Amino acid sequence: MSRGLAAFDRIVVLIIGLGLIVLGLFALDWRYQLVFDNYANDLNTAPVEEFATQSWFPIVAAIVTVIWAILALIWVVSHIRAPRSKQYRLESSDPTGQLKIDLRSIASLVAKDFDEVAPVANVRGAAIAGEKGSYVRLNADLESGASGEAVQSAFSEISRRVDRSMGKESIPVQVLIDGVNQSVGERKKEVRVQ
Repeated sequence: MSRGLAAFDRIVVLIIGLGLIVLGLFALDWRYQLVFDNYANDLNTAPVEEFATQSWFPIVAAIVTVIWAILALIWVVSHIRAPRSKQYRLESSDPTGQLKIDLRSIASLVAKDFDEVAPVANVRGAAIAGEKGSYVRLNADLESGASGEAVQSAFSEISRRVDRSMGKESIPVQVLIDGVNQSVGERKKEVRVQ
């Protein structure tokens, strides 16, 4: 949904919500006469009955109902998020065609390689489709006694392997490392290497 449509949507929902609140307060005031006390005791529905018994009323009511149903469907469909692609468009793409690579398979291979060369455990790879594009994210737990330099050099090695396997293409890789818990009261530290 575009920003303009989102702003319009919020304004319309706000107006409808405020209108419903005002109607609810009016109904409470009419029932208990908290603010105004000059309401009629009984509602006079004769004008509404006369209006609803006109020959054209069912047709107009049906048309208005169909229009509201279509607007409601458009509103619902506009709020459905489009699934983001787990594919990465390669730089070799040009106007004659696009080259895309499935990042899920790359993520599992890179996670396996990172697990072999880095002082980490429980490496998990995932293809992430973010606002700024798709990329590979690796999550891992730091092994006890491991240093940041060792993780950094392992990440550099993995980056070189990915670059070597992709040729002149580059695939963004993000690594999230959870620190080792030394004690129950100590908080985990997170190291980001990009």
